[in-house]
Amino acid sequence: MRFQLRWCSGPNNCARLPRKESALLIPTAAQFQTLYSNIKCQVRIVHGAEDKVIEPKQAEDLHRMLHRSDLRLVQNAGHMVTYADAAAITTAVRLVTGATPISLVG
Repeated sequence: MRFQLRWCSGPNNCARLPRKESALLIPTAAQFQTLYSNIKCQVRIVHGAEDKVIEPKQAEDLHRMLHRSDLRLVQNAGHMVTYADAAAITTAVRLVTGATPISLVG
């Protein structure tokens, strides 16, 4: 798996960081790959289908490498997927933690 980062100053103004700079920004991420086989719990990956910073292909690659993972690509969402589909994030956290919804009705 290769990691690349992109820098965006606006929604239509993104530029890939050169590989050399990307490698300097995320050296630990590559080291994590050696630990993936140790992950025994269920992993849920939620990624924006329109992400211009970290391409969806990287989420798909991660999903293939983590054998107990589920991947949800959120349509019309970019890098800040938590804002685009907060319900999906909340559901993913609840499913992983076993938490039940909190009722605010008194």
